[in-house]
Amino acid sequence: MKATAIGLSALSVGQRALDIIGQNVANAATPGYHRRRPHLVPLVHDGFHGTGVAIQRIVRYEDRMLRSAILNVTSEAAVAHARIDVENQVQSLASATQIDQQMARFFDAATQLSARPSDLALRRTLLTAATEVAASFQRSAIGLGEIHASVRRSAEDVVRDINRLTANIAQLNKEIVYVLSKRGEPHDLRDQQDGLIAELAQLVNITVLPQTDGSKLILAASSPVVVSGESLPLKSEIDGAGRIILSPADTTFELPVTHGRLAGLFQEFNEFVPRYLDRLNTLAREWMRAIDQTQATGLGLDGPYTQLSGTRSVFDATLPLDSAGLALPVQTGELFITVTDETTGTRELVSLSIDPSVHSLNDLATMIGAATSGRVTASVTVNRTLDLQASAGYRFDFAGRLPTSPESVAMAGTSIPRVTGVFEGPANDQFFFQVVGSGTIGVTPGLTLEVRDQLGNLLATHNVGDGYTPGAELPATQGIRVALSAGTTNNGTFSTRMIAQADTVGILPALGINSFFVGSDAASIAVNPRLLDDPRRVNASRDGFAGDSRNVERLVALRDQRLLESGTRTLGQYSLDTQAMVGSEVRSLDARREATAALKLGLEQQEQGLIGVDVNEEMVRLLEFQRLIESASKYLMVVNRAMDAIMEIFR
Repeated sequence: MKATAIGLSALSVGQRALDIIGQNVANAATPGYHRRRPHLVPLVHDGFHGTGVAIQRIVRYEDRMLRSAILNVTSEAAVAHARIDVENQVQSLASATQIDQQMARFFDAATQLSARPSDLALRRTLLTAATEVAASFQRSAIGLGEIHASVRRSAEDVVRDINRLTANIAQLNKEIVYVLSKRGEPHDLRDQQDGLIAELAQLVNITVLPQTDGSKLILAASSPVVVSGESLPLKSEIDGAGRIILSPADTTFELPVTHGRLAGLFQEFNEFVPRYLDRLNTLAREWMRAIDQTQATGLGLDGPYTQLSGTRSVFDATLPLDSAGLALPVQTGELFITVTDETTGTRELVSLSIDPSVHSLNDLATMIGAATSGRVTASVTVNRTLDLQASAGYRFDFAGRLPTSPESVAMAGTSIPRVTGVFEGPANDQFFFQVVGSGTIGVTPGLTLEVRDQLGNLLATHNVGDGYTPGAELPATQGIRVALSAGTTNNGTFSTRMIAQADTVGILPALGINSFFVGSDAASIAVNPRLLDDPRRVNASRDGFAGDSRNVERLVALRDQRLLESGTRTLGQYSLDTQAMVGSEVRSLDARREATAALKLGLEQQEQGLIGVDVNEEMVRLLEFQRLIESASKYLMVVNRAMDAIMEIFR
């Protein structure tokens, strides 16, 4: 009887082994399948007598350390994959909008206008180019906004996928524990669970901790999400700083998302896309500030103004300007206003010292009226913008034009000085004129006129005595001319301020007064409708004459001025730098993706060598168990014949 049991156990084991081999062969191409093998042990009765063979357990090949390494590199690779998808969208947007090229076309149009500043067609061409620049900024801002919103939606989808996967993993935990309690081998369930865990690792950084009951404890972003047969859902939300964060569904505690697709999306939403949008807005604001300040401190074909309205507001007209929400930056400095008497043609240059940390918009309005003795009044509108209005018979501008008479005169005689021209120096200055000697202009030998700047540097010396024609203009320097009328003087002196920049505060562009553009950032920038309606208002001139192009030449000069990055980058360079930044990020992510892909492939090949099915090897084992079955069958036949023979003896 024992011999029969031994033979039958061999047949049973052989048949079960063939089933296992068949399952391996059938799943040789199944992703995630772990090959199995039967672990055979001898059956022994009472510790002395063998009773056959049995399958103690079915071994499922796995290497937990190797699998953990694969999960980690999977999570790391997913960061680069998620980020590069977003960065490619940003790069495509930058290539499509071509802000730097649109700015270059604007400066080209300004260069053409500088040759014929009164040409209305060229003025319209400049305005068209400006409109294209504004449109490019708007398209970029809208596009980045859409990318930002899309990243958030993708992150929310990933969190939903995480919750779905953890729920399925928890359910498999239940089934695995149940099968084990019935002394079963839940290998197929473990394969399914490992596949889901691999999917989860692509989404977020996880830690897998096997438990003694056969289940797996899963931590996602350091928070338990699968505990035995229960899943603990997560949620994404926007915090007070506008960042998207991950937290357990029942708390607001931020979890550290370091790897997986979710980490890449979080990085793009919280850091990189906002960085590009911030750079875009920085460029748009500096573009508006520079262009608007040049426009505001020039003159159009109709000369000085009787009324101007600001287009940019503050949120509180009583707060200091630097705390009142100005879209463009301001600093302590001076604002020069030229007031012209239309009846006499007399011009006077008045100045305001403005401290944005002290003065409010209401203060500024009061200061303008006081400085101009009411000839120009300013008022704050209900929209908290500034309106300027000239009194009847007067006009005003911010071109920094020279007054018709020097500001300080002490000639001690009858000669009358006159200073004319447009100051072309790099910074505001004051010129002091000194007649050396006493006598009659144009008659007394040796009379000279010295011109000095505010530092006392000698700029020019001219003969104004014998040989000089009274009233003839003499070159002082930097576009300024000086003349003395017939008459007498006794070591006479006079001086006047030289204005290169009439608004060193930046208050005109900050308030949108006489500006080229309206808006406060890349999304809202647009060409001032008043210019589009009347191209004559494009301020190409500094002296008010139709043929003067000095202000539009200052506009052209902005192309090469280093206005950004602490005075190191031009507008065009800054735009190209942003594009280069995106391109560099894409290349870095590509390299990272390739490196992690190569590492993952190597680890997976290493794992596949352990868990994968080698059909040739399975065929060898198939033959082994085939021989086992054949041998056991022959053994049973022999045993049966022997038993029959023995039974015959006793009959």
